[in-house]
Amino acid sequence: TGRGYLLSFLAVAGVFAAAALVLFPLQHVFEFDPSEGYTLIQSLLYLKDYSLYDQILSDQPPLGAFLLTAWIQLFGVSLYGLRIFMLFFSALLLWAVYLGVRLYRGPLYGAAASVLLAFSYNYLRLSSSVMTDIPALAFATLGVYFAHLFKENLREGPLLLSGALLALAAHCKSITAALAPLVLLDLLALGFQQSEERERSCFPLAAALWAAAFLGVYLGVVIFFLPENIDLFLQAFSPKVMGLEKKPSLGPETVTTLMRWFRKDYEMIIMAFAGMFHIVVRDRRREMFHAAWF
Repeated sequence: TGRGYLLSFLAVAGVFAAAALVLFPLQHVFEFDPSEGYTLIQSLLYLKDYSLYDQILSDQPPLGAFLLTAWIQLFGVSLYGLRIFMLFFSALLLWAVYLGVRLYRGPLYGAAASVLLAFSYNYLRLSSSVMTDIPALAFATLGVYFAHLFKENLREGPLLLSGALLALAAHCKSITAALAPLVLLDLLALGFQQSEERERSCFPLAAALWAAAFLGVYLGVVIFFLPENIDLFLQAFSPKVMGLEKKPSLGPETVTTLMRWFRKDYEMIIMAFAGMFHIVVRDRRREMFHAAWF
């Protein structure tokens, strides 16, 4: 119910915000991550009416800059205030994780998953950094949850909401758009596993509705926020500009970087592989989406 959703979110958000404010010096740290400075500068320039993608160089979609700019307009320029804003999205992400795990394993496992994520090595630092990663992951995880909720109750509301949320995630961080084909394939694959003809024919239509919601919201954001710079927005994500024309290499620097990431997030990698192993060994086909996401 709506009341249950609200109470569970307030509980997760309250506990996480209290822990973050007590354990982490948000006011006294100059910089949690180098990307914080780039994100702040982009938002401040946009606030001063500089044109995104024309006068402001950016390799990411526009929604993150728009959200930060709107917050600054409401509450003024304050790094501490912006970090509190990011904590809201962090709580939203933890809540989405709780809802997703609770859907299949119950509230106890959902709470455990949220706590393990919240106190992982890098999460507390990144969750309060002024960057677009956490809002993108929050929207994406909620979108995935509502897609799975649709598979449980076969109602159009969660399905359309899922597509809209994944579109917002893709407009915060372009890498989250990679989840879109996974959700579509998951919906289509589930249709083949149904025994009744009525339910089997439901999922191709569901995939089409989900894609329509995703594309509608994604294009709507572009048209609404960038009516004069649509061509520049598309050019910003061309393979040449993003450097995708270069052949990937696994030289010493790349290996060193990957090992550094693995050392920082080793507990998350261990949990991810443990989850994949459990899904494959138990042959839980309805949860193969999670293995693909890992």
